[in-house]
Amino acid sequence: MQLRHKDGGSRWVEVSEGPVFDASGKVIGIEGIVHDVTEHKEMEEKLNILATTDGLTNLYNRIHFNEKLKDEILRATRFKTPLSLLMLDIDYFKNINDSYGHQAGDACLVALASLLKDLSRSVDTCARYGGDEFIIILPQTPPDNAMNFAARLRQKVEALTVQHDNQVIQLTMSMGINALNLTEEKSAEEFLRGVDSALYAAKERGRNCVVSYSRANSSK
Repeated sequence: MQLRHKDGGSRWVEVSEGPVFDASGKVIGIEGIVHDVTEHKEMEEKLNILATTDGLTNLYNRIHFNEKLKDEILRATRFKTPLSLLMLDIDYFKNINDSYGHQAGDACLVALASLLKDLSRSVDTCARYGGDEFIIILPQTPPDNAMNFAARLRQKVEALTVQHDNQVIQLTMSMGINALNLTEEKSAEEFLRGVDSALYAAKERGRNCVVSYSRANSSK
């Protein structure tokens, strides 16, 4: 349990207690031992952050995202609530690294991650999926609402400027959307393949745009 310390801070403690008996076997009290386990608890929390968080952007990492996606699919399927997935990456990110250096590329990733956190709701899950690729789980979000969110995000990214070593870098992003079809059972892997296909279609259409998986399929 967590206890308030007299200095105003808090400490984590582990309490072991048990009954005290008299000679006849009657319980006459309880005695216990309190151990301060604050350092151990803080170390656990740090390890949990390292295991679930991307070190550069402080978004969730791919491993945690995959587990979260499975949970959200189960929840949406059980309660018949809409669920959308948004995948995005920076257009011509290799050119940014080649022209300005990898530290500038990292600055772009950090700036984008901050924007994603600012625009997302507390129920959403934002993660760095790998490289310059990001992904967002949008619970209780139908396709049209997901498209509106993506359109707003695309405009925000287009207006974003990243400054690094007196250089000003402007970004655009390609985005794909996939919505869970609640009338048929779908695995997390299938859901991800769909949104990845939509992202690929956005790149084929000239980048700096948003494509939904259903529209990407219908145009083939």
